[in-house]
Amino acid sequence: MIFRNVLIFVALMVVAGLFAAGCGKQPGSTPGEGKITARLAGTMPVEHHITKAEERFERLVEERTGGKVDIQVFSAGQLYTDKDMVDVIPKGGVELAQVNWAMWTGLVPSFGIFNIHCLYSDADHFYRTLNGEPAQEVIKEMEEKGNLKFLGWLYYGDGYFFSTRPVNKLDDFKGLRIRGMSDYDSVLIKETGAAPAVLSAAEIYMALQKKTVEGVLTGPTSYVARNYIEVAKYPLENQIGWGWPFALVVNRDFWNKLPADVQQAMIDVGKEVTDWTRQEAKKADEAAWRVIKDTPGVTVCRLPAADDEKMRRIGREAGEKLLAEKIGAERVNKLVDMVDALRQ
Repeated sequence: MIFRNVLIFVALMVVAGLFAAGCGKQPGSTPGEGKITARLAGTMPVEHHITKAEERFERLVEERTGGKVDIQVFSAGQLYTDKDMVDVIPKGGVELAQVNWAMWTGLVPSFGIFNIHCLYSDADHFYRTLNGEPAQEVIKEMEEKGNLKFLGWLYYGDGYFFSTRPVNKLDDFKGLRIRGMSDYDSVLIKETGAAPAVLSAAEIYMALQKKTVEGVLTGPTSYVARNYIEVAKYPLENQIGWGWPFALVVNRDFWNKLPADVQQAMIDVGKEVTDWTRQEAKKADEAAWRVIKDTPGVTVCRLPAADDEKMRRIGREAGEKLLAEKIGAERVNKLVDMVDALRQ
C-alpha cells in the first residue's frame, strides 16, 4: 500500500512538473480574458541588436498601453526557427514574430524583389524602396497570404561573403562551396562559379571548421558573434546586400481582437523600432568590421573594380530571371521599374 501511494505521488509530481514547464509557452490571451498577453518569437542571439529591438518593442507597447498588454519575447529560436514561422504565424501558433523574408519567398514570391543581390545602388536606395511603393505592394501580398499584419522592419545589417580561402578576384570563387539562405543566394553563388550549400545556422561553424563548406554569405555581426571569424579567416569587403531586414508581424486573427488603442500603439512602436534598428544595424556593422580588421590572422580581401562590377551585374541578372520564373516577367519589370525610379 505504501509503495502504491508513493507511485501515485510521483506520478502526480511528474504531471505537475510538465504542466509548469508548459506554462511559459502558453498561447496569448485576448481582451475578453482580462490582460492581453502575447508571445513574440525571435531567432537571433540574446545579445544581438535585433533581439534588443524586440525587447524595445515589448517595453514600449506595454508602456503606451498603460500595462494593458504583456508581451513576452522568446529569442534565439526558443519557440520556432525561421523556417517554422512560415507555417506558425498564419495558423496563430504564436501571436507576434520576427520573420526572415528569405524564408517567405515560397508563400510570397514577390518578396524576391528585396532578395535580388546587387539590385540596389546603396543603403539609402534600399531604404527608400522599403518605404516606397514596391514594399507596399509586397507587404499587402504578405498580409493577405500570411494571415498577418505587418508592423515594421527589423534591420539586420549588410551582407558579405566570408571564406576559408582568399578571394581576391572573381575566379577565386570557382570550386568553393558557399552557404546561403535563399534561392536568390544560390543563383548568385552559382554565377560566381561557386557551389551553393544548404545548411542550418547551427551547422555552419562546424562545416567551416571541417571545410565541408568553404564560405558563408552573412553579415559581419553574425561572422563575429557566431565565431565564424575563428574558422573563416578571409572576409570579402565587397558588399552584396543592404539592410537585410526581418519583418515584425502579428497574426491577423489575434490582431483583429485587439482594441483600437492597442493596435495603434503597436503600429506606432513598430515604426519607431524600424528607425531604431536602421541606426543600430549601421553601428553594429561598423563595430563588427573594426573587430574583424583588428583580429590577428584575419585577412580582408577585396575584388578589383572590374570584377566587382561584373559580380553585381550577374547577381542582378540571375536574381531578376529567378523572380520572373516565380511571378512572371511583366510583374518583375513593373517592380524593377519602381525600384529604379527611387534611385538618386
